[in-house]
Amino acid sequence: MKIFTGTQIKELDKFTIENEPVASIDLMERAAKAIVRVLREEWDNRTPFVVFAGPGNNGGDALAVARLMAEAGYKVAVFLFNVNGKLSDDCATNKQRAMECKRIKAFTEVVVDFDPPELTAETVVIDGLFGAGLNKTLTGGFASLVKYINQSPAKVVSIDLPSGLMTEDNTHNVKSHIVKADLTLTLQQKKLAMLFEDNQQFVGRLRVLDIRLSPEYIARTDAKYKVLEEADVRSRMLKRGDFVNKGLMGHALVVAGSYGMAGAAVLAGRACMRSGVGKLTICTPRRNYDVMQISLPEAILSAGKEDYFFTEPLDTEHYDAVGMGPGLGQHEDTAIALISQIRRTQCPIKVNVPDFRARFLQLYHQRYLRPLRHYLIGSLEFSMPWFAHVPWLYNGIMGNGWVQRMMEKHVGMVDSPLINRMALQPVLQRWQVATATPAALAALPAEERARSVILVQDSFTRYFETEQLADFIELTARLGLRVWLAPLHANGKPLQVQGFLPAFERVARRHIRALQALARFDIPLVGLDPAMTLVFRQEYAKIDGIQDLPRVLLPQEWLLQALAEGPAARKLAELMSSAATTATDAASPNGGTHQNIGFPETYRLLAHCTEKTNQPDSNGQWVKVFRHFGLTLQVQATGCCGMAGTYGHETRNLATSRLIYSQSWQAQVDRPTETAGEALATGYSCRSQVKRMAHRQLRHPLQVLLARVRVWDEGRASAGPQG
Repeated sequence: MKIFTGTQIKELDKFTIENEPVASIDLMERAAKAIVRVLREEWDNRTPFVVFAGPGNNGGDALAVARLMAEAGYKVAVFLFNVNGKLSDDCATNKQRAMECKRIKAFTEVVVDFDPPELTAETVVIDGLFGAGLNKTLTGGFASLVKYINQSPAKVVSIDLPSGLMTEDNTHNVKSHIVKADLTLTLQQKKLAMLFEDNQQFVGRLRVLDIRLSPEYIARTDAKYKVLEEADVRSRMLKRGDFVNKGLMGHALVVAGSYGMAGAAVLAGRACMRSGVGKLTICTPRRNYDVMQISLPEAILSAGKEDYFFTEPLDTEHYDAVGMGPGLGQHEDTAIALISQIRRTQCPIKVNVPDFRARFLQLYHQRYLRPLRHYLIGSLEFSMPWFAHVPWLYNGIMGNGWVQRMMEKHVGMVDSPLINRMALQPVLQRWQVATATPAALAALPAEERARSVILVQDSFTRYFETEQLADFIELTARLGLRVWLAPLHANGKPLQVQGFLPAFERVARRHIRALQALARFDIPLVGLDPAMTLVFRQEYAKIDGIQDLPRVLLPQEWLLQALAEGPAARKLAELMSSAATTATDAASPNGGTHQNIGFPETYRLLAHCTEKTNQPDSNGQWVKVFRHFGLTLQVQATGCCGMAGTYGHETRNLATSRLIYSQSWQAQVDRPTETAGEALATGYSCRSQVKRMAHRQLRHPLQVLLARVRVWDEGRASAGPQG
């Protein structure tokens, strides 16, 4: 079963209204009738009802319920809270209907003062104050009303959601300001908040009421969260023949149990066997072996390196599924090994590893001292602009053999990157790149804005791979567009990776304010590195209180938009037409400006883990972009390269980083370019890993496109006017 977000629920309502079609007030009436049917099943008409209705559509539902219950012969008292003098349209309509209902004897519209009714053990309270649209903690009078309801002996029925409970994240919510319902009647489907154990005290008994919202929208809309139901499991179980070998029915690995917590490994193993797996291997400390052999003799035991903890990752190449975590404990070496295991596992991964690691480090180092390398990595975005003024000094120190050995031994860092010495200013001058400020963008005429793009810099591309920045600028300019360079702000990703989460939030809020000032001009924002760009969608989006988050596009997302229509599309068509003419006019095999003009070229894409996990269609987008340029791009099946941001730069992870690279990327990188096609990589960390492991510099896909456009453009210029 899909679990939609609050935004998706609103869209589902809207789609149903527009496409059923049905008026929104009639859809509300449908919901109210479904709620009333349940109430009448639970209580007879001798039960007094008190209805608390809020000013929004949840209140509209409650008012409709009150009217229908009164018409069915129930004694109903209604309190409509309109303290701001503004009701939603449907709530206002149901207010009028309720006031016209002669069977409702007690109707009070609360504007200023509120005299609460007596709530006895015989009373049923209908909570219709706030529903799925709530996005902040209740305060003031509403918080007081919630406390009054919770302290009463009355039974409480909440419509859709207990008032005060937000649809998704309630991490920072005030628990005492949430209605504690005995029964929650939620509409169409469960909400995410209902699936967390901490919220069960508010939800009470839960019933899901089908109000016939659009099945078309539900079927076609992807949901970030799903509830796995029995039917889902049964449909996925393999059918066993009478003589089938267990090895053909799937081989699973379970990493579970530290010493003293063997029970977790036993239960996890039994659950795995019940799921239908044919062959099960359990990795658990040696001290758990006797328990495991007696409790689960069907399982194969994998010898751990330590007697008490899980401390070293395993080779997972031959497993179909891997489960990790139950009973592993909180030892630091176990956490590191677990992260390493996740990074080298080639099975599909559904764990946000960077977020998992960041939260662990934050919690762990509230108790224990941080190593120096955490501070060095976390401060990198702030120190690099200063070091960039004296790159010769920085590179001289960091490139010194003695310094490198000291960093490896005492700091725990290896292979630190050096500052790129390329001068960016001549590139900016040649292609007329200016700094993107609100004042400068406001002065642009509409036609100039239509051919503009804002490049959002990141410290890694800016200082370690300056060529990438320069090549994007040149490609964009040659496509007939103008690049504006957003002022360089700290992104905060290194802080997040090292678990400095409060500092990361402060940096993120500053950066968001700067981006919001640029986003209001409707000029595309583009970031180059996938890990640094997707921070805006992933980590920034989780920060409490951040609204109107500007969308920073990945290069391929922006290129697809730009090449669909507009100046860039026209310029590319012009270049390709000119190139085709040049190729046709070449009388000899060597007569053209480029020997491959008009011929397809094949390249191979080794995608960044973060990019393909968090933006699943990113690879397909690159394929489409290359097709625009007459090129063929094949996406290669690879796992993690072993660098994973700063993971591969830590001394203690070096051996694991090399192993992960050898298991995943090495074979692809070593394939001959002449026969397989040139390998390309989108991630800065991936290119860094290949450079240090294979001593090769992989190109970014943008650089291939630039090379093609540069040949076409310069070939056209040298050919002169045609005809």
